[in-house]
Amino acid sequence: MSTASSLYLTKEDQVKNKVIVWVLILTLLMSSLVFAEGTEDITQITDLTDAEWAEPFMQKVLETNVMPSYDSNEFKPTSYATKMEVINVIYRIALLKGDVTTDLADTYLAKYKDTIEGYLVPNILEPYGPDNHRAIAYALERGILKKSELSLFYVNGEFEVISKVDASVFISKAMNVYLDENVNKFYEIQYKDGSEINLLQWPWVNLLIEKEIVVGGSDNYFYPNSILNRAILSVLSSNVLREIEGYEPGQTDTPVDTGVTQTLSGKISILHYDLNLIEVRDETNKLYVFDATDAALTMNGQTIAIQNLEPSMNVKVSFAGKTLKTLNVLEDLTTVKGTLRSIGYSVTVDGETFRPISILENGTYKHFKTLNSVIVERDFQSSSLDELEEGDIVEISYQGEYAKKIETLSSKAVLTGSLLRSSQFNKGDAVSIKLSNGKLFEQVLASSVEKSNVTTSLAKGDIVKITIEKGLIKAVEATGLSSEATGRITQIQISASPTVSIMDKNGTTRTFNIASNVVVKNLGSTDTNGLYALRLDQDVTLELSGVEVSTISINQAVEKKQFQAEITEIHKNINLIKATDTNGKAWIISLEGSDQNIEDYTVGDSVFVYGVEVSGDLFEADLIIILE
Repeated sequence: MSTASSLYLTKEDQVKNKVIVWVLILTLLMSSLVFAEGTEDITQITDLTDAEWAEPFMQKVLETNVMPSYDSNEFKPTSYATKMEVINVIYRIALLKGDVTTDLADTYLAKYKDTIEGYLVPNILEPYGPDNHRAIAYALERGILKKSELSLFYVNGEFEVISKVDASVFISKAMNVYLDENVNKFYEIQYKDGSEINLLQWPWVNLLIEKEIVVGGSDNYFYPNSILNRAILSVLSSNVLREIEGYEPGQTDTPVDTGVTQTLSGKISILHYDLNLIEVRDETNKLYVFDATDAALTMNGQTIAIQNLEPSMNVKVSFAGKTLKTLNVLEDLTTVKGTLRSIGYSVTVDGETFRPISILENGTYKHFKTLNSVIVERDFQSSSLDELEEGDIVEISYQGEYAKKIETLSSKAVLTGSLLRSSQFNKGDAVSIKLSNGKLFEQVLASSVEKSNVTTSLAKGDIVKITIEKGLIKAVEATGLSSEATGRITQIQISASPTVSIMDKNGTTRTFNIASNVVVKNLGSTDTNGLYALRLDQDVTLELSGVEVSTISINQAVEKKQFQAEITEIHKNINLIKATDTNGKAWIISLEGSDQNIEDYTVGDSVFVYGVEVSGDLFEADLIIILE
């Protein structure tokens, strides 16, 4: 590995200097990486001396074909990477890990073809070949790339280079396809130039920092706007491969059309309704992708449409190549309710081993076979045949003579959950309870029940304990707790131990601790800004998990506010202004997310400020106008 001094070459361009600084930073990660011996002879690459420090990283991406070499036998490690190249690398990692096939990518391309061609992005980028459009289509489908971002991929006849922060966001989103981590959590911005990274980018950058995919410099700068080169891209790509090494989605198979019809049984994985495509995984987890345009789809002998299908349905299909001929849904089961009478010992008849089970339904005995694959639940918990007892109330889902799922309620059980609708627990009330394990319990009360701590109607979200006997609710106890709270935000504290205070319609204010992995939903959709999407006076619903808020749903759009003030302090490094309004109130004004340039303002300026009040003295400006 070269020394630090040998990495510093004479550069006239300030951006190139930043690239070299980043090279030094990333070398700190090398000691934790060990790569297997590759099949491609890296000694044939003629320009290794341009980036000796990156040799093990380059070998990893070469042997996996994530980043190929050029026809000239060069890796060109110091050449700038482009936005298109990063998307190609992401696509090749997806091919390697089985998240996509070329055929599936072609179906995505059919979906996004007009968009891609509309931005005039060429399909060929050396040394990756004619894969640009497939790679873009995959990235759009997985949410790694936004359509609007394509406008900056190919400008004035050239592919645009990519900055460290933009590459970090793309790569982090791609990595999270496999890791599926919640990025809307708390993190501490440690870098002096952290204000150059906007609030939408920080969660993704933070994920890479946590996973040690990328780090900042020892000088406490991140250098977000430095330009990526191929050597550095090989480091990022190698570290991502290391992080997702355990991800194995199973083999992917695109059947070859030999003209012979084949059959298989499996489970629907993903449905592309608009493209008439069905992804099916067989019992070995191998993935098949079928074109269902002309297929005959049936359930119980009835013809159905692709819209009637759902992921996780068990199916039997016939196909020729990738053309689906027939699909029959196997999981349309019949159910029967009764009282458990007997469970027999394991027997083998005609080579088939099973345990017989008998129930009594309206005075009639029904008998079923149970195999090892049967699913058993007792009192809404996973169970086994041996834990069932004669007299249990039972519901059996079956197909033919085989019981596929057995759900039982013991003679007496106590269950805890939260109400999904208000109830007084009187005769005739429809009771819906989400149990503590996520299961749903619903029942119309046939008679009055014994009540404890119930003085008025219980509200949606209230946590109750119910006693059931032979499947019927006999008693209810109010715990005084709730799994849900609705009100108007009166205070937000964003810190290592964040809290939110809300006032309900009765004027009662309560403060709640917020979980580190809280999910914030803004008018029904997950908000990537996390807690930074919250504002004072918003109408919100809090969902509690234990003593912490696990989900915050914003039910009302934020109201904008305006005032006139005089600037008293300017903090350019963190993009903040302090100002005092005409009523004497001091404000901390953030320019983050606005088009305002902090360089335009000076202390003493009289300004008109328009935006959103975040907390008692913090304001997020959309617009700041200097008054003459």
